Amino acid sequence: MIIRQASLDAFQKSAMKSFEDEMIEHCKVFSPNLCKTLTPEQLRQAIGAAIEMASRYGLTRRGPVHFYIDCMLLFGSSFPTDPQYPWMAEILVRDDFAEEMLKADALHEKVCDYLREVGGSDSRYMRGALRRLLRLAQANDLPLHQDAIEQDILRLLGQVWPEKLAYSGPETIQLLVSDAVGRARDTYGFTQPRSMALMAVLMVAFGHRCDDDPLFPWISKTLARREEDGPAVVAEKLERRTLVWFEAVLENELA
Repeated sequence: MIIRQASLDAFQKSAMKSFEDEMIEHCKVFSPNLCKTLTPEQLRQAIGAAIEMASRYGLTRRGPVHFYIDCMLLFGSSFPTDPQYPWMAEILVRDDFAEEMLKADALHEKVCDYLREVGGSDSRYMRGALRRLLRLAQANDLPLHQDAIEQDILRLLGQVWPEKLAYSGPETIQLLVSDAVGRARDTYGFTQPRSMALMAVLMVAFGHRCDDDPLFPWISKTLARREEDGPAVVAEKLERRTLVWFEAVLENELA
């Protein structure tokens, strides 16, 4: 029996769509609050991009790709290059695993360790961090200074989520903070220390490429208004929407 290339391509497309459909339903269960903010097409595009990216790291089988998508939901679409998770890249770029399942197992072990140490049992460390962050956001006089903004942001992050800083190390988070301050200032025109700190918080919470992550279109859409509304107004709207998101996370965690 001869299987023509056109038939093979059609079969592969059908199999891929079936897997994407399966992953869409899985994502709705694994991260329901996040998925509620996305249209079906947005979610499918994010999953398709994750499948493609996983293959670049040698993950092509169902189980490893499935776990890669879980990591995307937990850490953001660009988690392999996120400076706050250097251990992710170290595992993903290794080519000395005898089989891709072993690479996936190594990644799974580190992710579980991270979630245990940084999130805490039943996510209690994460909830504590959100509560402290919300209290800080109510203060109009945050101890942030233009001439020491990176050090001030790093110190505040340590107060908000000490478990994360202890696990990752201040040098690692400092890289993220430096990137956040530079992007806030140079890309989005934010000049106030509070708006620079907001960018750092977003990158810590949603990943270092949260401003163009298909999982969080509300961030990129808000930032895209900077030409019309001006950076100051955009920063205020972005902070308000971020706080609404964090409040919803806490409510759903306790429900």
